[in-house]
Amino acid sequence: MPDDSGLHDRDWYAWTQDQAARLRAWPEQLRPNGLDVKEIGGFRAELGRLFEDSPSLFAQREVLFLKAWQEARRELGRALALEAPEAARRFAAAIGPDAPPGHELDGQILNEDWLPAPPAP
Repeated sequence: MPDDSGLHDRDWYAWTQDQAARLRAWPEQLRPNGLDVKEIGGFRAELGRLFEDSPSLFAQREVLFLKAWQEARRELGRALALEAPEAARRFAAAIGPDAPPGHELDGQILNEDWLPAPPAP
């Protein structure tokens, strides 16, 4: 395992990406608390129940998704600006204020059979 001592302090965003890559590299059955896969399934199931109980909410899913995407992008940008200004600049250049979400709502995010591919080694 490569030495990442001090990476958190030097480049917070790079550290988060490194940590995520390390967790994804673990065999699924060894991931702490079923990280990622079990949580994603739970969130999707909860959304499914909400949509069944409230069809008008389901009809607004695209609008709500885009709003949540914009809020998450903005919040991450703020957090990076406080913790790692250089990472914040790279993030803003890569994912600007008008950048669309990286995944399709119905075909991917809400599709219970879909999971993102692991990052390339």
